[in-house]
Amino acid sequence: MSETLNIQVRLSAIPCPICKQSQFSINPQTEKSYTENFYKARCNNCAYTFTVSTPTKPIRETDPDVDQWLGGLSCPSCQERGAELDLRCVPSVRDCIYFVTCKACRHPYHENAPMEAYE
Repeated sequence: MSETLNIQVRLSAIPCPICKQSQFSINPQTEKSYTENFYKARCNNCAYTFTVSTPTKPIRETDPDVDQWLGGLSCPSCQERGAELDLRCVPSVRDCIYFVTCKACRHPYHENAPMEAYE
């Protein structure tokens, strides 16, 4: 599965902050930085856009506080602790959502970040 298609599938788990629909298109063009690739997600219903990023370096090297927080997450499927970051998005000024995969059972899920994790 391509990275943009994977992002599109994962984003279907969250509502648009404007219209509450859950269908997004991902622009395949990326902006690249040293630590992340940035994509634009666009709501198919209301055209609201927001940024989605995928890591290009291990999160433990670029943001150890977030890495520690991810290590403490409990999987909703197997209840084991520890997750790998797949992507993150900031759909509104009050939300930062991390899409992760459980290290134990490989179950994909998402978590809202505590405010201090992305300030």
